[in-house]
Amino acid sequence: MSHTHQPGLGRFCPQVEMLESRLTPSVTIRFDYSLDTTGFFNDPTRRAALERAGDRIAPHLHDHLSPIAASGANSWTASFFNPSTNAMVNVPNLNVGADEIVVFVGAAPIGGVELGLATSGGYSASGSQDWLNTVQARGQVGAFGPQKTDYSTWGGMVTFNSTSVWNFDADMPTLAEYDFESVAQHELMHIFGFGLGEPAFTRLVSGNQFVGPRVQALMGGPVAVTGSPADHWAPGTTDHGEVSPMVPAITRGEKRTLTPLDYAALGDIGWELNATPVTSVAPATPAAVLSADPVPVAPTGPVDLVVGSGAGVAPQAFAYSAQGQRTQTVTPVAPMATGGLRIARGDWNGDGVTDTVYGTGPGSVSFVRVMDGRTGAELFSFSPFEAGFTGGVNLAVGDLNGDGRDDLVVSPDEGGGPRIKIYDGGTAALLADLYGLDDPNFRGGVRTAIGDINGDGQTDLVVAAGWSGGPRIAIYDGSSVMQGVPVRITGDFFAFEEGLRNGTNVTVADLDGDGYAEVIVGAAVGGAPRLVAFSGRYLAAQQYHAIVDVFVGDLDVRGGVRLASADVNHDGEVDVITGSGPGGRGQVQVFAASTLVQGKTSPWLSLQDNNWIESGVFVG
Repeated sequence: MSHTHQPGLGRFCPQVEMLESRLTPSVTIRFDYSLDTTGFFNDPTRRAALERAGDRIAPHLHDHLSPIAASGANSWTASFFNPSTNAMVNVPNLNVGADEIVVFVGAAPIGGVELGLATSGGYSASGSQDWLNTVQARGQVGAFGPQKTDYSTWGGMVTFNSTSVWNFDADMPTLAEYDFESVAQHELMHIFGFGLGEPAFTRLVSGNQFVGPRVQALMGGPVAVTGSPADHWAPGTTDHGEVSPMVPAITRGEKRTLTPLDYAALGDIGWELNATPVTSVAPATPAAVLSADPVPVAPTGPVDLVVGSGAGVAPQAFAYSAQGQRTQTVTPVAPMATGGLRIARGDWNGDGVTDTVYGTGPGSVSFVRVMDGRTGAELFSFSPFEAGFTGGVNLAVGDLNGDGRDDLVVSPDEGGGPRIKIYDGGTAALLADLYGLDDPNFRGGVRTAIGDINGDGQTDLVVAAGWSGGPRIAIYDGSSVMQGVPVRITGDFFAFEEGLRNGTNVTVADLDGDGYAEVIVGAAVGGAPRLVAFSGRYLAAQQYHAIVDVFVGDLDVRGGVRLASADVNHDGEVDVITGSGPGGRGQVQVFAASTLVQGKTSPWLSLQDNNWIESGVFVG
């Protein structure tokens, strides 16, 4: 008699008190490193991180699993994917101890956005019926029958992305790192039956809801799941404010651990957390799935305007349609990065859909993340400056090299010099690294914008002094910047009174439709919400003429005004987007260019949200 079971493919953490295994026998995990041919786990720190992840699961499970030890006519072969090569592996008569799960681990360049990949183990066996039952169910009688009320396995494999930047320590990762322990918990949960098309799990899925009795008792009702078949908690799922590692995406700088919700799900699929019997409900159709973490969060509606939170609050981005309807809320950087979320928007990958770039503010390691506007997936992320710099970044987007894709300009904020780095759209290659102002000792950072100031068909680079600097503006010919020899279009000038020392905010747009983009300057923190636009045609002729000089908010509020420009409502006319600074009660306004040129300050769209009060907002 023989039996064969194929391995199932699987996918990609808040602390709870551990049950003490010395008092109650528990399941153990044996990590097998014999196929780690890349040497990823040669470092004992990495093995320790994996063991910590396993300790979040196994000590909670008190099932008695029968050993699998071949003898006489009873034999079996464990089958699974090699964690280093992805080739199928067959191990004859693998010895699996009582109450033991064996997990083969390794690492390889997975590609895409995947951080890890898990597969449950398959097998083939021959021998007596009792032997076949042992290999299949390991003494778990609920694993037999058409409606499986229990789950059993000999183990499986996990491979980790060897090209990811990992944190292997028990403390918080930096904003440039993915937390290894969090991802490992995620993958191991799949091996223990969470998702993967396992019947014990899918039978408890009704529509897009997990209806296990323990989960419902804990959460007060069903919990949304995602995947086809379901294999993760739906994005946004929390247990008393804590995000489960089984939510299908994790950001750099974030650390998670298993929540009571996750343990309740294990209990629902048959693992013995206590003596309470598990009730079954109607089955769902099982199927296999492949991991892809972090999973992109696609926009739920049109995104015409993105607002980033100000300093002192959680770094959230709020997307809006041109009708003022919020269509998405995301946390694109680690929650502890509370220095304000910088925003820039443009077509990074050349697919015709506007993408969004996020950057951290002062108080944390500089970090930039580019997100696909079509799918929500990460296109590129990096830390542009040295790890010791925590002054935040400023962002601008535009096609400087003329290849049809918007490039990214990153500059330091508070405490940084006037340094500017330009990255190629799509490839993320560094195109230029230069100083935007003549004083390399200045430590207020710089703010930038991109547009065709001199009307030659090539976008140019505008640089404004940042925090603690005067209202100084420099403009460089875009072609010369790309050639590595930046040449100014006009002499530097002061946008406001020369004695001011709070810097300026800047954006670029052709407001009057003459083919020359205006340099639009807003007061920075400490100033009233004044907006001045200097004619690009005049600047190209070495003259300085303001075609707009207005106030766009309460004159008594000294938080300045943050700026962006875009055709928000797709009517063919550029709009100027303003966001209030600190104390401005978080107001976002959108002005049509024609109304500003006429000196009118009536926005066609105005937004306000209680989340923005006091800290101000950044706009894009």
